[in-house]
Amino acid sequence: FANGSAWAQYESFVWDGSAELGGRGVNTDGGTRNGAFGLYPTATVKPFTGPADEAKAQEYQNVNNGVIGVLDVRGSSKNYYMKFFGENFGRDDQFVEARGGAYDVFKAIVYQDRMPHNLSWNAITPLYNTWSNLQQGPAGAYPQARDPAAWNTFDYGIQRNTTGGAIEISARSPFFFRADYNEVQTTGTRPGSGQLGTGSGNGLIEFGVPTEYKTKNALFEGGYTARTWNVKLAYLDSKFSNSIDTMQWTNFYMRSALDASLLPPDNELKKWSLHATARDLWLDSTFLLRASQSKLTNSVDLGTGSVATPWNSGLKPTSNATVPGVLQPVGVGYLITAPLAPNSLGQLVPVSTFDGEEKTTSVQASINSTLMKGLDSRIYYNYYDKSNE
Repeated sequence: FANGSAWAQYESFVWDGSAELGGRGVNTDGGTRNGAFGLYPTATVKPFTGPADEAKAQEYQNVNNGVIGVLDVRGSSKNYYMKFFGENFGRDDQFVEARGGAYDVFKAIVYQDRMPHNLSWNAITPLYNTWSNLQQGPAGAYPQARDPAAWNTFDYGIQRNTTGGAIEISARSPFFFRADYNEVQTTGTRPGSGQLGTGSGNGLIEFGVPTEYKTKNALFEGGYTARTWNVKLAYLDSKFSNSIDTMQWTNFYMRSALDASLLPPDNELKKWSLHATARDLWLDSTFLLRASQSKLTNSVDLGTGSVATPWNSGLKPTSNATVPGVLQPVGVGYLITAPLAPNSLGQLVPVSTFDGEEKTTSVQASINSTLMKGLDSRIYYNYYDKSNE
């Protein structure tokens, strides 16, 4: 864009920038899977060529065929400035950012950053419904569908989108205040595994775990900045939520019953932190102090172990009953591993909810001095305490 003035009433903003528009054509080779499989109980080995997997060529970016573009616009005046930058519009790796402010008074920013993580395309599994929290395998005596040519395909990969904004105010004074908020949303299918049977000798099965995470981060901090010293106090509140708490999958070493896996539970982190420095002290010393205290909490529903919710009965539940609306193969019964906790009388009783709480306190302080030319000293103190309640 040609330089020009606009908004004359706002102290003659001067604008400039650039816009790019183009297209991309991509051809990727080398993603063929080659391997072999044997048919139990014979030792016959057959070659196997799997579906193409070209995910590594785009592991952290989206370079598929299509339109591409970049927009970069800047404007400023004597007292104010603004800037907008965006690229890869409409793609999985889109990035847009707008920032502005008044010099030495305030500054603000809003942004969105998308990033894919493509692990594997056309991965294969004997399970069905690989996108859901109920993944079942074919019936029959183990091993079922040993021929991978008859398996189902799915894509391993997650999409991480971060959207947020921040504002910082100083008003031409030594004091400052900053507020920052963002949401991180992670969706897709990540690798997972489960233990086959009830013993370690049966090995593991790999499967895709449906992922629907969201983390909300709010940060507030304020402080004072002088020529030789500064201090800052900050508070962070971070909430993680997972909309899929458990998943079920066919365990071939349990008469093809449905096994269950517990997925990451919701949790919340609250943290206070204090940072302070002082320079130009006696012996050209510098003092640094960092202190923080945090509390991480969660509450996990372990269920009651009823027939209606067999997957919540413990760490290794299976089912031999039919839940209305949910197809379940005949299983081996319940393997209940419900936890115990003391009641008001000190007696151990089964509990249906796990409440977690971890408190962490840390302090680091140091004084760095110059005793004489070529001789420095450092006196420091470190404290760390973590309690699991």
